[in-house]
Amino acid sequence: MAPESSISHMFFRPRLSAKAALLALASFAGASSCLFKASDRCDPGQVYNAAAGLCMCDEAENMIAGEHACIACGANATAKDDVCTCDDGFTGDGMTCNEKPKALGVECQVDSDCKDSTYSTCHLLNADSGYCTNTGCAVSNGETCTGGYACDASAPPGYCERPPSGAGMACDSDKACANTDATYCETFKQHQCFVQGCSLTENDCFPGKECCDLAPLSAGIVKAHICVDSGKCGK
Repeated sequence: MAPESSISHMFFRPRLSAKAALLALASFAGASSCLFKASDRCDPGQVYNAAAGLCMCDEAENMIAGEHACIACGANATAKDDVCTCDDGFTGDGMTCNEKPKALGVECQVDSDCKDSTYSTCHLLNADSGYCTNTGCAVSNGETCTGGYACDASAPPGYCERPPSGAGMACDSDKACANTDATYCETFKQHQCFVQGCSLTENDCFPGKECCDLAPLSAGIVKAHICVDSGKCGK
């Protein structure tokens, strides 16, 4: 009889007996149980989330996901939903949180509502509400702005602009970003809230941000303009 061809042997190997298969499976399971330790399944700074089936940065240790590993939030900040958020009375990006001057950002309708001599200008957001801040800043003199505010010198006099609420907050839908200034949830890559509706021609984003058109980046699927870190559009 002709010898079995190599091609036939590749696709029609002899069957293992049921007993042999069970023994092989038991041996593999035994070896796996020796190698695997539930306590070692996650990297340093992570804890296992059984509900999600994932290793996540340990919020109890004030850790969030960094670019390559878990990183700790800065002083006066708390980790929540994988974002560092400045504690009450402090403002900043979560890595650096400075004490917020009590008079800065106070709600107002007219300048006379702002009692502090430094933050004496009421910057109106609409006809009925605004916040107290200081004017006279210049882009080259950003130190005149404190508490995470940044100088907007697009129209004189320059004023210290309040950072948009919710920007950078973790999200899985626009609903999670509701009731903030950053109402768009980017669900494809970063899963964060972004300010939307900016102008591509005037770039009316918060200082240090730029307006990014998502349409050409998504082959026209997503039609939205959002504010991203300067130089990061499309990256």
